Amino acid sequence: MTSRKPLIAHCRALFLPLALVPLHAYAAPFDVAGPSANNVDVPDTSPVVLNFDIADTGYITSLGVRVSLDTTGDGGAGYWDNVFVQISHGGVDVVLMDLQADGVGNIATLAATFSDGGADLAASALVDGATAGTFAPQNPLSAFNGIPLQGQWTITIWDDTHPNDGTDLSAFSIFGDADATPPPPGAAPAAPAATVEQVPALPVFGLGAMALGILVLARRYFSRRK
Repeated sequence: MTSRKPLIAHCRALFLPLALVPLHAYAAPFDVAGPSANNVDVPDTSPVVLNFDIADTGYITSLGVRVSLDTTGDGGAGYWDNVFVQISHGGVDVVLMDLQADGVGNIATLAATFSDGGADLAASALVDGATAGTFAPQNPLSAFNGIPLQGQWTITIWDDTHPNDGTDLSAFSIFGDADATPPPPGAAPAAPAATVEQVPALPVFGLGAMALGILVLARRYFSRRK
C-alpha cells in the first residue's frame, strides 16, 4: 500500500503559503442619521450648532454627507440660498456649502449628497422649487480619512446675508466606509474610495485554486492505491 506521507507533504506545501498571507480587514460600510432642526438660518454672530454622537467604531476610509433643507410650510421667505454648512469631527472642519446666490429664484428645498468628485453646487446649479443631486463640498471630505468614526460630530449652520427667513434642516446623515485597522503613523489622508466596492481577488480565486489543488492531489493519491 502506498504510504500516506507523500500526500501529507503535498498538502502541507499547498496550505503553508496560504497560511502565511496576512489577513486584511476590509472596510465596513456605515450610514448614520444626524439631527434635524427648525429655523437654522440665523446670523453668523450666533450660528446654530448641532452635536450628535456616533457609536460605530473604525477608521474612516471614505465619507459622504446628505443635507436636506426646506423653507416650505413655515411662513418663511421661500429660499435658503445663502446658507453656510460646516461639519466637524476629530479636530477637522469641512465646509460643505457657502452659497451666495441671491436672485436665483424661489429655491424652496435642497436634497444634496456631498461627495468628493461631485458636481459644483454653485448658483448655476440651483433651480426654482427644488434642487437635488450629488455635489462637491467646499472642502474635501477626504480630510476625515484615517480619523476614528466614533465620537461627537458637530454641524454648524448660519445665513450670512438674509438670516431668519424660515429655513429648516429637515434631514442630515453621514455615510461611507470605516476600516477596523488604523492607518500607519504619519500616513497622508487617502484618496476617496471608489463608490463601487471591489471584490477581493485573494479570497475568491485563492480558495478556488486551493480546492483544485486538493482535488488533484487526492486523485493522484487514490490512483496510486489501485
